Amino acid sequence: MDERAEKVEQLFNSMPKDAENIGREMIKAHPTIQQNFMRGIAAFILVRAKDEYVDMRNEATQKLCVKLAEVLREEGNVFGDSNGYEGVALPFI
Repeated sequence: MDERAEKVEQLFNSMPKDAENIGREMIKAHPTIQQNFMRGIAAFILVRAKDEYVDMRNEATQKLCVKLAEVLREEGNVFGDSNGYEGVALPFI
């Protein structure tokens, strides 16, 4: 696993009931940081929506990601290629 992904995993594993505070704190971050944060969330949504491994622990997440991935596509926030690759299309400003 990528070192950065491991750090995110450790963060959420150590405070699963405090995720709302991360949202409140990220509102205070620089707008570019917020955009990058959202890009990461959107990328997770797209990957999770396509992943076939689901059990009771992530079933609700899977269902939500499938719906949110459709919204991302409908809003034009996804680009892809003929091989089925999808990426997040949020602007860098």
